[in-house]
Amino acid sequence: MSTNGFKLDDVDIHVIKTEALNNDELGMVHQLFDLSYRQANHSYLEKSFSKLRYTALAKIRKTLAGFALADTVKTRLPRMIDPQIVTLAGICCVDPKYRRIGLFTKLEVLAAGGSGLLKPAKRLLMHREWGQPLTFEIFYDKHPFL
Repeated sequence: MSTNGFKLDDVDIHVIKTEALNNDELGMVHQLFDLSYRQANHSYLEKSFSKLRYTALAKIRKTLAGFALADTVKTRLPRMIDPQIVTLAGICCVDPKYRRIGLFTKLEVLAAGGSGLLKPAKRLLMHREWGQPLTFEIFYDKHPFL
C-alpha cells in the first residue's frame, strides 16, 4: 500500500551517528518535527539527540520524508546474570505525504541497528514511548511477541 504513488523502494535511507548530523540535516529534522506535532517540544528533541546515538534519515528526491532516533546497547540489568541487549527507540516522524508505506517501522529498525548489536533471533528488551495509542496497536499487531 502506498500514499501518493510512493513506495518504500522510492526512499533513500541512511543511518548516521546522531552527533554527525550537519546543520542542514538538523534543520530538516526540526521542520519535520514541527510538522508532526502540534506543540513540538524542541528541547525534548535536542535532549534525544544527546542520548540516542543513531539517526535514520529517509529522503525522497532530497526531501526529508522521515527520521528516527534510536540506540541499542548491551548492559547489565537487575536480577540478570549476563549483560542484556536493550533497544531504546526514540522519536520517529514521517511526513504525512509518505505515510502508510512502512517507513516508520523501517526507520526505527535501521536506527536501532546502528550500533551493530541488533541481531535476528536474539532476545532483547525494547523501550518505546508511544505518542499515540494507535501507533502501539499497529506495531503490536505486527510484533505480538512484545
